[in-house]
Amino acid sequence: MTVEDSSELLLVVQSLLHTSKQIVGLNLNDDLNDHLLFKLQNEQELLRNKATDILEMKPELMSNEVRIILQECVTIEKRISHSLNLQKNRIQNILNPSDKSKIPKNGYLTEAHNYIGYFIDNHL
Repeated sequence: MTVEDSSELLLVVQSLLHTSKQIVGLNLNDDLNDHLLFKLQNEQELLRNKATDILEMKPELMSNEVRIILQECVTIEKRISHSLNLQKNRIQNILNPSDKSKIPKNGYLTEAHNYIGYFIDNHL
């Protein structure tokens, strides 16, 4: 284990924490933040994959400091996931209003089932 490898991992997980904090700080109700959200999520995924690759090659680099930062990242990820689920539900409710508010077609109108007409018999 070299100091350089350990420093690289620490830098990656600190960047991951910073990116996660940026995401949780976004106003999800503002459509202008959508592009930034996608960018940050992609960056987050790259950092997560890089940290995983480093730890798979050198698991001994998992220090107490790295573990604490990763636990904080997981906590923030749970908050992000919860916020995104709330936002998804809000949008679904806007796009698909509940059936209670729908008035069935002809719900208040009654159609006449008695038709007025003539019956002609062939018998003379």
